[in-house]
Amino acid sequence: MPSHASPYHEPHRSVDVDDLEGDSSEVFKERPNQEQINHADSVQACRMEEELRDMVETLPGVVAAEVLLFHWCNDVDTVPSTPGHTETPLLRRGGTASLMRAGTASLVDRFRSSADVQILARADGGCYVRHNLREDAKMNDFMQHSDGEAKPGASFAGSLWSEASGDSRTHWRSLRDMVEDPEMPHDERTTYAATAFGAVGAVALPRKAGVLLLYTPHSSDSESKLLHTSQVVKFVQVATWSLWAQTAMQEPRRVIEAMRHEHRMEMEDSAVTEALEQGKLGQEPGNSLQAVPKQTHCTGFFHYLGKCKGAGATVPPRSNWEATAWTFSGVFLTLLALSGLNVFVTDVSDGEHFIILGSFGALLTLLFGAPGSPLCQPRNTIFGCIWSAGVAVAIRYLSGDDHLAVLPQWFAEAFVPAIAIAGMLKLGVLHPPAGAASLIFIAGGQKNTNLGFLYLLVPLLAGNMVSVVMAILVNNLCDKRHYPLFW
Repeated sequence: MPSHASPYHEPHRSVDVDDLEGDSSEVFKERPNQEQINHADSVQACRMEEELRDMVETLPGVVAAEVLLFHWCNDVDTVPSTPGHTETPLLRRGGTASLMRAGTASLVDRFRSSADVQILARADGGCYVRHNLREDAKMNDFMQHSDGEAKPGASFAGSLWSEASGDSRTHWRSLRDMVEDPEMPHDERTTYAATAFGAVGAVALPRKAGVLLLYTPHSSDSESKLLHTSQVVKFVQVATWSLWAQTAMQEPRRVIEAMRHEHRMEMEDSAVTEALEQGKLGQEPGNSLQAVPKQTHCTGFFHYLGKCKGAGATVPPRSNWEATAWTFSGVFLTLLALSGLNVFVTDVSDGEHFIILGSFGALLTLLFGAPGSPLCQPRNTIFGCIWSAGVAVAIRYLSGDDHLAVLPQWFAEAFVPAIAIAGMLKLGVLHPPAGAASLIFIAGGQKNTNLGFLYLLVPLLAGNMVSVVMAILVNNLCDKRHYPLFW
């Protein structure tokens, strides 16, 4: 049966003693060079680009796709070396010696001690744009200049990954809204993507290995609505698993090839040593195995200090006068309505009930300052306040002197907001003003605590609903705003 050689390494051959006579340098001609090592990455890049080409040509309305993978790199801007590799500077499009988080657990554990920083970087071959659009200058800029590294939560791609990592769905966002959103970290990829495309869909790769970004044009065609059908959603989910499988095999394949070469060279050196002992060679061979460079280990404390220096993200730009005027109008009109309603409720209830609450300041900041934020959508606003107020009132019955008094008041003031905020995060209804409302109740005076569960209805739920209605009415009068994004 014929033997099948590796596509980028020559197969092992036995060393005959007769071949060792003469110049010993002949023995070492088949050492793996950098070109042979990099060939594996070229093959992987071709496979990745072929996968993306198939997705772009199949998905309706999608004109470009991009894959960013998690890499581990250390503070000296290098990545861990594998046997047979030299220490290579970090490549922005995925280094030759990079260790992907999607690799096997043993490989991750092997290098994690020397890999301190986790970043997202575009994979080799991880960007594809339809051929009929590649002549466009905006597309060229996107392909050539948006391949920098990104950190989770501190960049355009990192924020999309954070948003999509909770499930396998495709999360679609308007790029214009993302650029104008002051809560969204901005980097070079944000600018080039928003210039070239209209919307982006983010899908987290399995095992949190990275993120797939799908781009649609500014003027979407009639086929774009098909992106939300169950058949297309299923296709994208299966495609992400295929991409993950390609990337997960890359680093183990490199390590296995390096181990095979190291084993072959050890066998050759053994043959050379045996030949020298028999007097077949006239000179000593050089040491065929290069020592793996000693890697520096950074302690977790210095890595922690390095994170405190910041991620280097661009400071969001200041808002223009038009957006400032719309924000002022929305906040003023909403508080005007709440203030009038507060006077009415106070008079009718003889001062027992009220509408104005301190947390509404934070609520209106989100509704009119960042209406595109997921934290202020109606679902988060309503259900977040119901959960937080319910937790605050329930624990009040355990801590109040006029109730069970099982928990001390100082403990309850810390425990209630912690439970409220963590619970909202777990339930997927995170809403910062709701966390503030829970603290206001548990740490407030008797005017708040005497309301009991009525606090949930008036002022909290009533004030939130009035604010959401005003946000819908005012924000949608502006051509550049859209509220809500979802219910």
